[in-house]
Amino acid sequence: MGTVIGGDFIYEQIAQDLLQSNVLLREIHEAIEEHRKGGGVDGELRARLCSLSYLIGRLPREQGADIGLRASAEALADLLVEDLQAGSALLRNQVSASLEQMAETGKLMKIGDEYRLQTKQSSVWEGDFQERRSRLLQDGQQQIASLRSDRLKTECEGRLKEIRLADSIGSSGWDLNDQARRYVAWWRERGHRRLDARTYQTKCVTCIRGCRMPVEMIVDQWNPSQKRYRFETFCYGPKSRSSYRAGATREVPGRRGMVWEEEDWVDEDAAAHRGEDE
Repeated sequence: MGTVIGGDFIYEQIAQDLLQSNVLLREIHEAIEEHRKGGGVDGELRARLCSLSYLIGRLPREQGADIGLRASAEALADLLVEDLQAGSALLRNQVSASLEQMAETGKLMKIGDEYRLQTKQSSVWEGDFQERRSRLLQDGQQQIASLRSDRLKTECEGRLKEIRLADSIGSSGWDLNDQARRYVAWWRERGHRRLDARTYQTKCVTCIRGCRMPVEMIVDQWNPSQKRYRFETFCYGPKSRSSYRAGATREVPGRRGMVWEEEDWVDEDAAAHRGEDE
């Protein structure tokens, strides 16, 4: 008693079946066997570590099925312990050294504390990543300074344009508040019609004559302070516009739970003074 079988024996039992079913890539299997054939005791250890990393990588990670096992140095060493009565310190040191060596040579990929097998494709990706990372660490400060300078320049130019525009308006003698009041009065005089909300979103949102704005509703005329607010869509465009859709009539809440319906004549009256193409 006190002796167990290493966890990697499962790989030896099922490797051929996995190969035949195309679950195990042949390049991964050959990489594992290369360690076993050419490296003596150290090569055998590397092969066992790689096979265990592959098996653990095949375990489900979905919620409810994940058992939490990861191919970390500690977990891999635990699965390779065979003599429970003897100390495992030497084995753990050997495992850590072998894993680090294979990670440095690109045989394994280290992600956090976990080790994963490298395929040719992932090896190329890892090499490119490390090269870019090294270049960024070397030239990163210069690149960051350049990007910061460009961003500041763009932002300053935008702000200066606003200042120049305001100075230009100020020097011309325009009163912006007066202009705003004139526009509001013009729109009110023009009169609006209700606009279907979906039509506004699909066809009128970019039109200067399409409008979505908050409206105030006095619920009780005997108590004007009782108000409600909601957003409505309106059209100030020509009555002949072919894309115009009024949509359903709107209901307005009244006192004591009453509901008032804004019939079509409300919109017709608001725009009655305008021609079809105005």
